[in-house]
Amino acid sequence: KMQQENGEDPHVCQVEDEDDHAEDLLQRFLPHLPDSVQNKPREEQLKYLRKVLADARKDKADEEEKAKKLHEEYTRMIQEGYKAKHEDLYSIENWKFSTEFLKAQEANTKEELKLILKEVHPHIYSFRMLEDSFCERLLEEVAHFEQWCVKHGLKVNRPNSMNNYGAILDEFGFYPALQDLASKYLTKFSNILYPHVTGELDRHHGFIVSYEIGKDTKLDFHVDEADVTLNVCLGKTFNGGELYFGGIRCIHHQQTGPRPEENFEFAHQRGTALFHVGKHRHLAQPILSGERHNLILWMMSSTFRKGDNTGQYKSHMDQPKCPTWCGAHCTHEES
Repeated sequence: KMQQENGEDPHVCQVEDEDDHAEDLLQRFLPHLPDSVQNKPREEQLKYLRKVLADARKDKADEEEKAKKLHEEYTRMIQEGYKAKHEDLYSIENWKFSTEFLKAQEANTKEELKLILKEVHPHIYSFRMLEDSFCERLLEEVAHFEQWCVKHGLKVNRPNSMNNYGAILDEFGFYPALQDLASKYLTKFSNILYPHVTGELDRHHGFIVSYEIGKDTKLDFHVDEADVTLNVCLGKTFNGGELYFGGIRCIHHQQTGPRPEENFEFAHQRGTALFHVGKHRHLAQPILSGERHNLILWMMSSTFRKGDNTGQYKSHMDQPKCPTWCGAHCTHEES
């Protein structure tokens, strides 16, 4: 079964107060109301329903505010106490990019870009991005942070609901560098290769995932909570762990099976990146030996998400249309 990697249910309702939707709300929730309420007049049913939903909204807001304060305190402790092992890594100007990645920044058309970035499968691009020495130093920095957390009794927040190992880079100083990477380098790739993802990649979630026998060994079939994803293998030495892709799908069609031509596997190599849209369904095959660590950058465009081609639920009454980029019904080119 396909999963959302952020673990959220896309069908969760966001209740509005407009009377225009009152009858629709009542029809949707009436079967779930207590018997004593179902037998009451419509206005009393609505009054009960509005109170239940208002209480639920308040509880959710209170929980979010509490979580926000706890996270602020957590990041404050890191900012005040953590001393980096490799301070230069925290500025994008010091990242050791490959020659081909830098050359790709000069491309202005899809044809020019595809001469440098290899389209290993429709809409999936691979390119050498980081030098091996940089990959090793970044892993050393992550291990240094995890050791510091253990020493100071702090929990290492894991990247998402599906990974039990790894770390969120944004939480210990990498946010500026990773946003520069998204805005200054990767927005250009996205605009050229995936023109339906309009605008700048102006938000991100950056983290490390780790796989090893006895820990996380694989990742189930899912989509990313991202418009565009960068996945860079940092090493170390390993066997297995291939990345399988099974077609681009909108929220309507995430549970549909892949067509034969959509099946694709990619073997990771240190320093090599994969670039794909977030809704390109994928999984990580089991690792057979060694350790595999990857830098993952989920990138989002506020401009794209405000449009009507996202295929996402924007409100509780919304039934989004299948967007132009969904691969469930045709074999079109990206539009």
